Amino acid sequence: MRTIAISGLLLTLLTAVAQAQTLKNPGFETAGRALISTSDAPSGKARISGTIAEGWSDNTDWADVTLDYSLSANHPHGGKNAQKIEVRRGFAQFAQGVKLPGGYYRASLWLRAETPLWVSLGVRQASSPYTTYASQSAMIGTQWTRVEARGFVPDEMSALLLVNAASTGTLFLDDAELAPAVPSPVALKPPTTAVPRTFFGMNINHMHSEGNIPWPAVPMGAYRTWDSGVVWASIEPKKGEFNWTWLDKDVAEAKKHSVQILLTLGFTPQWASSDPENKTSPYGSLGATAPPADINDWKDLIRAVATRYRGLIHGYEVWNEPDGAGFYSGTPAQLVPLEKAAREVLREADPAALVVTPSPSSAHAVASLKWMSDYLAAGGGKNADVIGVHMYNAVPEDDVDASRLFRALLATYKMDKKPVWNTETGWGFDGKSSDAEVSAYVARAYILNWALGFSRYYWYSWSQTSQVGIRPDAAGQFTVRTPAAQSYEQVQKWLLGSKMLSCGSDTAGVWTTALQRSDGTQAWILWSVGARQEVQLSPAWRVKSSCDLRGEVTPLGNRKTILVGEAPMMLTTSVSGK
Repeated sequence: MRTIAISGLLLTLLTAVAQAQTLKNPGFETAGRALISTSDAPSGKARISGTIAEGWSDNTDWADVTLDYSLSANHPHGGKNAQKIEVRRGFAQFAQGVKLPGGYYRASLWLRAETPLWVSLGVRQASSPYTTYASQSAMIGTQWTRVEARGFVPDEMSALLLVNAASTGTLFLDDAELAPAVPSPVALKPPTTAVPRTFFGMNINHMHSEGNIPWPAVPMGAYRTWDSGVVWASIEPKKGEFNWTWLDKDVAEAKKHSVQILLTLGFTPQWASSDPENKTSPYGSLGATAPPADINDWKDLIRAVATRYRGLIHGYEVWNEPDGAGFYSGTPAQLVPLEKAAREVLREADPAALVVTPSPSSAHAVASLKWMSDYLAAGGGKNADVIGVHMYNAVPEDDVDASRLFRALLATYKMDKKPVWNTETGWGFDGKSSDAEVSAYVARAYILNWALGFSRYYWYSWSQTSQVGIRPDAAGQFTVRTPAAQSYEQVQKWLLGSKMLSCGSDTAGVWTTALQRSDGTQAWILWSVGARQEVQLSPAWRVKSSCDLRGEVTPLGNRKTILVGEAPMMLTTSVSGK
């Protein structure tokens, strides 16, 4: 039994019911304006024409696309018409603007396509930073299919109900809905093994390339090199001439702190690039985003690294976020031989080292899923030991649906039995940045990612500018750990060596995680998404104290309820709270 104050979640839902703006023309029955070729992009490449339903709008006029809209009376899902979108070049974004109070929402839409097409439905912030608060992607076929997305909008905002078609094709839409909802209960099945130290990974942003950032002042078990400055172009600036300075430092620090290294390959040197004048990367030099012209150059790099650091670099990640043009300009199929070559070289040079697939930037974004689908269809993953992915979400709880969707894709290509690493994830960039919010986020993310079966989770990132990092002291030296960095360490103390017995949530949005600690005692971690709530304590737990993310312990005495908010707290049977 849970008691929820009327000023909390219940009031939020009642307010949302009363004030949420309803969709206009949800059945696409009324024609709107005629579109003409137009573009607000500097290059003027968008070509958009046809007729769009009243209340709805195209959201793609900034891109390089060719689209034709029309109302179709051919086999609608309901009523007389459905909206038809022909994507002849590029992709499509179709939307309706709405004003939403904070609260939980459910969006749904019926879709069909002339040929299979990756499509997503979501609720997104209308203005920068365009955070998505609910999203669901699906491969749409020729039969009408209902797609539903649920999520939590933290504050009142102008939002878009947004449909995104990832590639060329013809799509039909009908019977849209957006309404307040209650959270769906969740019951996860965590791994049965104890949480290892290597689960707690970290990216160190510009450790070498900007400011020589010191090694993190928090314990961690795994380090990923991406964005530290260590890439192919910096290791081998000229063919056969290697600069080991930065990587030597990384390996020495990792060995000193008993940390395993994941070396992320990518950013081809211009001399090795298959497109040496390519300028698509805002980060690397010319040609950096293109695959190598000669695969033997790739093999030589891996052989040189693996020979020098045999037994000291634990894994090799083929590429970073290749679904983004700023990181990769080739095709998915062009990375498959690189994965195979990495496996072949490592079998000889360092057999214990693991090969990790290229990691797409999202587990649920439609463009990322299409990229990964194309990569696996071309034979990707067959020579990898681990599947890599990134998951940036507005709240960590969105990782649940994202993980399910990504694993379903892996199962399609019989890759679901391989370990999956979340090699880069961090604060969801929704425009908020208080220490309390980020501290709560990082703790919930680590708890949920283990419960979802990710065997490694690399936070992005540790730096002088990240909220999980360091700040200047009175003398101007970067030595002060942020509250979120302390949260990273505290949740590690809770989980390390523990077995997670269960993890789930109820229809009030309260999450409960049960642990069997390394000393055999039990503990429970609780938090709430949304309003703070009074939660009744189970007498069977016999808890005696609570511990917060700062490590502060509070005796509970004979209390029967406890106030739970967005920051997880651990309840223990020990008075000391340890």
